[in-house]
Amino acid sequence: MDERELRQQPPIPNDEFSQLLHALRRGRGLTQGELAARAAVATSTVQAYEQGKRLPEDSAIVDRLCVALTADRDNRAQLRAAAG
Repeated sequence: MDERELRQQPPIPNDEFSQLLHALRRGRGLTQGELAARAAVATSTVQAYEQGKRLPEDSAIVDRLCVALTADRDNRAQLRAAAG
């Protein structure tokens, strides 16, 4: 693979982020669709995050997920760190 191909590869998903997001969502009693609506992302996006297929593309998405989950300071820090 040359350098251009490497740059075009999506980020490698992170199990820590997917597991934490899933646990927080379930702990709040939200469905994936409810979280998606609150965070202004597609349900398929939340599904991909929880399945470890994708990571949020920027910190603003992580922030919206945190707000939607009413995450406390520690959980916000964990989600941000896990998202990279």
